[in-house]
Amino acid sequence: MRWCVFLLLILVTASTAWAAPGDDAPESTKRPEPLKVPIPKAPIGRFGDGIVYDLDGTPVEGAEVLGYWEYKKHSGMSAYPIETWETKTDANGRFSCNPPKHLGDVTIHVLVRDGKGNYASETIHKDGDTQPIKKLVLLEEKYHQVCVIDEDGKPQAGITVFVACPLGPRLAATTDGNGRAYVLSVKLIDTLVARMPGKLAGVQVFGNRATRRSDKINVVTPIEVKRVLPREVVVRSPDGKPLSEAFVAVRAFSVTGYDPLDQSYFTATDAQGRATIDLPILTGGVIKIFKDGYYPQRVEFGKPDWVARKIPVFKEVTLPELVTLRGVVDVDPSVKLDDDESSEIMIDYLGTNPLLGEVYDKLKIEKPGSFELRLPADSQLVLNAYQQQHYSRVNLRVVRRGEEAESVKLKIQSPVTITGIVLDKNTRQPLANHRIIVSEKRCDPQVQEAYFQQHAIPNNDMPRSDYLRDEGWTSLDSDEHGKFQFNAYSGYITFRASGSDEYILVRFKPGDTPTVTLWADGEEE
Repeated sequence: MRWCVFLLLILVTASTAWAAPGDDAPESTKRPEPLKVPIPKAPIGRFGDGIVYDLDGTPVEGAEVLGYWEYKKHSGMSAYPIETWETKTDANGRFSCNPPKHLGDVTIHVLVRDGKGNYASETIHKDGDTQPIKKLVLLEEKYHQVCVIDEDGKPQAGITVFVACPLGPRLAATTDGNGRAYVLSVKLIDTLVARMPGKLAGVQVFGNRATRRSDKINVVTPIEVKRVLPREVVVRSPDGKPLSEAFVAVRAFSVTGYDPLDQSYFTATDAQGRATIDLPILTGGVIKIFKDGYYPQRVEFGKPDWVARKIPVFKEVTLPELVTLRGVVDVDPSVKLDDDESSEIMIDYLGTNPLLGEVYDKLKIEKPGSFELRLPADSQLVLNAYQQQHYSRVNLRVVRRGEEAESVKLKIQSPVTITGIVLDKNTRQPLANHRIIVSEKRCDPQVQEAYFQQHAIPNNDMPRSDYLRDEGWTSLDSDEHGKFQFNAYSGYITFRASGSDEYILVRFKPGDTPTVTLWADGEEE
């Protein structure tokens, strides 16, 4: 009987709650008001263009627009840094971040504020040189309410708290006497960082925890700051001059390993090119240093020993200058390129640099024509352009400072077919169904060896020799007459017959019809 009465009370309470008028609900649970005027269809513009509206569908003039470009990372470190920028909307609510023409795979993150408590946060993806202008609608600003405490649980006043993104320092907040601060919500998931001299902490918060300052119901996120060990880094140009205002992205190692969401923040070098890096006392971390006009560097700080805990760790980093290599991709008249969605032409470079060791990056263009690559100066490179089975290659080219005006030509050719035969070294008869090992070379091995001897590479930055010298190996079998064929792309191929220790190097260029003869004992290994 008691259970029946209890269930009846629950049903009555629930029905009353559902029947309550919407005005009695907390402000934080209400949905934004629908737009009173439909926003017109966005016109076609350039990549990076946007237009800002309010809830009435009226373009907003004079709104502050902050943003940054984030380049897609390939298997190598991109030569383009994260770049921040700012502007304001015009009388028509329009803005443009004016991205450089050489942008490849890039995403633009935009934050708009009207100074009246409204904002919008959007991401613009590149979809060609022309695309619909990005529309942004201003809504009421939402904040994460945080409370910074020390390891004993005591609130900490005067602590800087910001979002772990390039815009974070511009949106930083300072805790009050109770250790509390309001930090603007930027993304769906924000990583907030609390930093003070000698202490650092980070916490991940979700967008649904963010509320308006005027809301009665607030979710407070605690951030516990812990002691850190400062490290120092000095950034210089190749001629030894300090680089001020170099952008330093810091990622700490957690106790269990690399954690990209824990204790990450951004800082910059001073007039002497010096920056102090705060990292956890029990672990290390990694930093990436960016400076406009220079190739970025990655520096790792390992777990400090007892000496490093007494004496600050100090490192000097030299950033190589960036040069612009302009080129043209042409297609041989005998080659018919594919017309499907995967018909883009890939251009990549790989090589070595006296300061960096191994360097690599790539670019994608939609059709043959001109291109630009930003790469570190004084690099020895192999430059490639390819589409499916068609290719072009320029081998071991030295790119030095001041080569912006020079252009390199790549002509896409069909692969070269190498024909060969495997013979028994004793009977000189063809060997049928004999295994052949093939290794493709990035460049002429003799020229490569000469380069490594001529250019002394620092031991701690020694490039992986196999990366430059070999594209990998494959195998094939001779037919019943001992013959075989192989379609080659790289310009330098090494063949070895199973059962033999002899390597045969074949050099060729587009249009050649090379042949090769391999000798073996007649019995496979």
